[in-house]
Amino acid sequence: MPRLAALMKSIPPGYEVTIGGERAKQVQGFGDLAVVMGISVVAIFLALVLQFNHAIKPLLVFAAVPYGIVGALIALAIMGTPFGFMAFLGIASLIGVIVSHVIVLFDFIEEMHEKGAPLERALVDAGIMRLRHHSSPGPCLLQHFCSRPETRPMGRTIAKGVATGTTEAQ
Repeated sequence: MPRLAALMKSIPPGYEVTIGGERAKQVQGFGDLAVVMGISVVAIFLALVLQFNHAIKPLLVFAAVPYGIVGALIALAIMGTPFGFMAFLGIASLIGVIVSHVIVLFDFIEEMHEKGAPLERALVDAGIMRLRHHSSPGPCLLQHFCSRPETRPMGRTIAKGVATGTTEAQ
């Protein structure tokens, strides 16, 4: 982009530079995907509100998502992986995985509490159980199997985002 900025400064008055072709299609595509992602998140939230019969738990579920996204983006930056379509697809998958993990965490906490365990004990046991699950080799295997150059950003996004998002949720 620095070369483009230099080019834009050197053109004579009355002319303009516009980005077209593949780059314009990519920008448009990401905009469309962002809209679809927003609609999907709202739909999932509403489904969770109906499932839990109130809005507090769905808010807690979605509170873990930003941690996962930030962790995934940091991992991509550290590894020098560009944010493209596959990384975006990884973020979309990551949101679903984190929401699923947090729902399972809530379910385990409620089950232990209903069986008579004090709430604090149920929270600790659920956290340990879910943390043990995330210390398994699964995220590393996912990253390994997504080692082809075109799928590498998706594997890295999901593996690092799940490790960050669900660990922080606990």
